[in-house]
Amino acid sequence: MTKYKESLINQKFVEVNKVKVSFFKYGSGKKEILILHGFGSSIKSWKKLIVKFDPKQFTLHFVELPGFGQSQHPPVPWEVSDYTLFIQNLLKKEKINPEYLICHSFGGRISIQLLNDKHTFKKAIFVAAAGIRPKLNLLQKLSNTIGPILKPIKKFTPIQKLIKLLRKAIGAQDYSKVEGTMKQTFVNVVNTDLTGKLASIDIPVQLIWGDQDTLTPLYMGQQMDKLIPNSSLKIYGNKKHGLHLTNPAKLNQDIINFINA
Repeated sequence: MTKYKESLINQKFVEVNKVKVSFFKYGSGKKEILILHGFGSSIKSWKKLIVKFDPKQFTLHFVELPGFGQSQHPPVPWEVSDYTLFIQNLLKKEKINPEYLICHSFGGRISIQLLNDKHTFKKAIFVAAAGIRPKLNLLQKLSNTIGPILKPIKKFTPIQKLIKLLRKAIGAQDYSKVEGTMKQTFVNVVNTDLTGKLASIDIPVQLIWGDQDTLTPLYMGQQMDKLIPNSSLKIYGNKKHGLHLTNPAKLNQDIINFINA
């Protein structure tokens, strides 16, 4: 498949909701797509996929969400609803009405909220999307139990090391990587369960999942497929969470096929 030049990805900075963010545009085609990335992501990890699209047929819009990439952090800890309002205001400010929505991981939470509000989207592609509260494993249950106990003494170095190891063991590395308002934002986001909003999504949704995904496990995609009225689930064998990085050509073709169907 043809690979177009990354130089066709144009960047500018936009201020929305008092936050200055990095906003990218690729292509000039009639089919407009908005991409909402995952927690901790940026334009760097999406270029492989973006340049697979024909710039004469598609226009892709990509924003580095507040707190990520070159964008400013939110002034206070945000909820998923704050990110949703941010996207709505960004689209209004830029006067764009994309018909297609691609989301990955955390971007799925924002997308579920967006698709429950007034929107212009005709179709959506959920790639390893978050939004369903995860099942807690034994280590995570243990963390919830001893976390409050460790809090008063967490300033001590041995305790900090223990907490770091525990977070790594339970898959909460993202929390350790963020700073400032993004720490509480992370907590707010991962504790938001949007399962109840899935049945209200009124457009076709293509779900795409790796069967070895440990961050948003396959059962989440299967549950979304059951709850979203007009959805289908495509599973990539022996693949994990970052399908836009590991399988950009296949993902691009599946997205185009779904859009053109």
